[in-house]
Amino acid sequence: MADQIVIDLGWVDDLRADVASTRSRLSRDSGDTASIGSSDKVNGALRDFLDKWDERRGDLAETLQSVEEALEAINESFTATEDELLAQLNGETP
Repeated sequence: MADQIVIDLGWVDDLRADVASTRSRLSRDSGDTASIGSSDKVNGALRDFLDKWDERRGDLAETLQSVEEALEAINESFTATEDELLAQLNGETP
């Protein structure tokens, strides 16, 4: 039996869109306006946490950008290969 590679390009494209959406939200969200009406100490700790989260959120958004680009490359590569194979089967030159 021959080895097979089966790629669901629709699923790959949907995944890329989900990653892009998440990356977009991470890029624009910020916790700068958050506060708790309790004490300055608690609000200071919250601001410290949110500042660190903003930095990590930016790192995560950059990583997701790379994932999005990789998924796009996978989709384009397999689509191009599929188009070439179909053209050859139909006796056409790509």
